[in-house]
Amino acid sequence: MDANVAGLLGLLIGLLGVLAGLVATVVGVAVAVLIQWREDQRAHTAERWDQATARRERLRAEFERVLSAAYSFQAITSPFVWVNPKTLPEGAYKTRLTKFVAKAYEDLRLADVRLRLEGATEVVGKVEELAREFGQFQDGLGSRSRDSDATVTALREHQEKINELVAPLDAKLQRHLDALPPPDPLPGPPGFHKWIQDVLDWFRR
Repeated sequence: MDANVAGLLGLLIGLLGVLAGLVATVVGVAVAVLIQWREDQRAHTAERWDQATARRERLRAEFERVLSAAYSFQAITSPFVWVNPKTLPEGAYKTRLTKFVAKAYEDLRLADVRLRLEGATEVVGKVEELAREFGQFQDGLGSRSRDSDATVTALREHQEKINELVAPLDAKLQRHLDALPPPDPLPGPPGFHKWIQDVLDWFRR
């Protein structure tokens, strides 16, 4: 009988050893899967960070382009400059002024297209309004009645509107950048209890 008891004990110990090995294998696999899952989560979050950072930098570059054009428009609508390059005689001054205006228009055109692609519709609206006011201002300077009281009054109104659009533009663009939603924070390395909880959560999925 002692031999039977010893045999049963041996069998029980063997079964417990097999069970312990099985549990250890399951836990090991679960931990390995969890590690991979968490690494995937970190990789996805890091990718979102990279995308958010890249978008912010793209917007910042286009906002700088918009501000450069806006300040150019503001400068050329100053009463000390009031001249349409097309009406000037050929010469170095006309060439410089023509290039100055053309660059400002091109900056706004490029910014308009790229900001549309980024979904910055509020900024696009201001860009279009600014370009429209400047175009009307230039048309007034090029008209034959530019010295009439009505034309001068219209020019001043366009100039004032341009100044109103430009004055708050830098702050508005900065607020747009500040309002961009940040991505999720990167998950930190968990402690032992957090690991256990994550394993349990993973099994419940």
